[in-house]
Amino acid sequence: LGQHAKAVTDYEAFLTKTGTDQGRFRLAAIEGLAYAYEAQKAWDKALKAVSKLERKGQAKYTALFHEARIYAAKGDKAEAIKRYKEVADKASARTLANQAGQRLAALESK
Repeated sequence: LGQHAKAVTDYEAFLTKTGTDQGRFRLAAIEGLAYAYEAQKAWDKALKAVSKLERKGQAKYTALFHEARIYAAKGDKAEAIKRYKEVADKASARTLANQAGQRLAALESK
């Protein structure tokens, strides 16, 4: 807890070793890297990390959801809303779509 810089170093080392393989562990490491950057309020680095997530098929909506979260935390309401809307409207994973819809409603009410 609280060792965000070390987490960044560890995630980056793991990602360097795994190359471009999009296995589950790599995807989890990318998400972890983004969360570590978010904890440091390094929004642009967090966005760069999630840009490496798989974008094929329905995986696109998980990536967009992460982008929306980061934009919301960064204070860019318009970009967050745009992404949450797409996830809420198009994701076939109902849990993800519902969560995006809830966050969208909260943002739009502000």
